[in-house]
Amino acid sequence: MSVTQKEIANSLGLSQSMVARALKGYPSIAKSTHDKVLATAERMGYTAYSNQSARALIAQRYGKRAATGIIAVILPGAKGDEEVSRFAPYFDGFLNGIERQADDANLDVFLCARRNYRLPRLVQERGVDGILSMLLETRQDEERLNAIQELGLPLVTLDCQWNNCASVMPDSLDGIAKAVEHLVKLGHRRIAYLGFTEETSEYTRESVSDCRLKSFHDAMSRWNQPVDPDSIDTLAKTQSMPEAARAVQRLLRRNGRFTALVCYNDLMAMGAMEQLQAAGIRVPEDVSITGFDDISTEHGCLPALTSVRFSRSDMGRRAVLLLQELIDAEPNKSIQERFPVELVVRDSTAPANT
Repeated sequence: MSVTQKEIANSLGLSQSMVARALKGYPSIAKSTHDKVLATAERMGYTAYSNQSARALIAQRYGKRAATGIIAVILPGAKGDEEVSRFAPYFDGFLNGIERQADDANLDVFLCARRNYRLPRLVQERGVDGILSMLLETRQDEERLNAIQELGLPLVTLDCQWNNCASVMPDSLDGIAKAVEHLVKLGHRRIAYLGFTEETSEYTRESVSDCRLKSFHDAMSRWNQPVDPDSIDTLAKTQSMPEAARAVQRLLRRNGRFTALVCYNDLMAMGAMEQLQAAGIRVPEDVSITGFDDISTEHGCLPALTSVRFSRSDMGRRAVLLLQELIDAEPNKSIQERFPVELVVRDSTAPANT
């Protein structure tokens, strides 16, 4: 006969709810209690599926959906192999944290990395308890999230924000502000910005690209630095090195006098760096460059890129914990969490050469 959470609770003299939270890895449970519950559960032969049949019968009786112990992680639809490979180092950190926290909580992860934008059948049939979705960039990504919300499944967006659902994101405002502050303190006064334009639709959401551009303007204003409209380029349609290279060409044609360049992310910073070097412009002697996300070390970038860093693994863990809260209590709860960031100074920035 299967061991139940109630039996574990009785053997330890704890409440069943505390045992359930300990088994799911809630941070509010003391480590000593968590370890004691796990050890007892293992000794008694409890597994995450021990009560699945009973839970299904009870849920059916009350017109509810039984828990499956599965969460889906949805990556953005891909246009081709190059679209997958360009983000691989970025996703790895998130997935590491997601898988570790899911394992601690006895949850299985259903990874949905597809070339098309259709929702997997398991999600369409609500065969998962909740969904984590990453990187909102295209109208198709938006339509897919809208379909998830229509299913009524708990949803947490990771590294993006969608309508009024829960989200876990790096603090873009603080990150860009730190990059601008670093460059101003190095004596740079002609600072350019390189971003991209996300596709828009009838749905409303906070765009990360708009947020970072706004932060650039705010930070420059805070340091009493004028912003030349010709020193900003957000015409790129994707976060890619080739698009960034073309953007730098446009910047050089319009305003070749900038001594520093703040980039939306590391991929765009690396594309910009390659184009500047190809044009005979030295980095950082002639132009300093900053990125965001801190993945350039995975690409062997030279010179080493100054970038805004945040813990993608910790963000992945927190996203799973937040999703558990929505599954257990408030599926429509809107929580926007911003993770702290730091600026990692490397060789791509130097004092202004004036």
